[in-house]
Amino acid sequence: MWECSECLIENDLDPDAEEGQILICMECDAEFEILTLEPLELERLELVEDDDDDGGSIESRGWDEEE
Repeated sequence: MWECSECLIENDLDPDAEEGQILICMECDAEFEILTLEPLELERLELVEDDDDDGGSIESRGWDEEE
């Protein structure tokens, strides 16, 4: 089991999970990468906007808004 740091829901961990695998929270769809299995360490993946104008996801890293 692993707990989503975004919504705090417990999620099942596949017994065949491997380091580098991407996990998706079943409740909020947040994505995490497995850094280590013992102990389990996860890293939240950031949303990055595509360069094209297809209405992609919002960029959440490296964004400095100037006023």
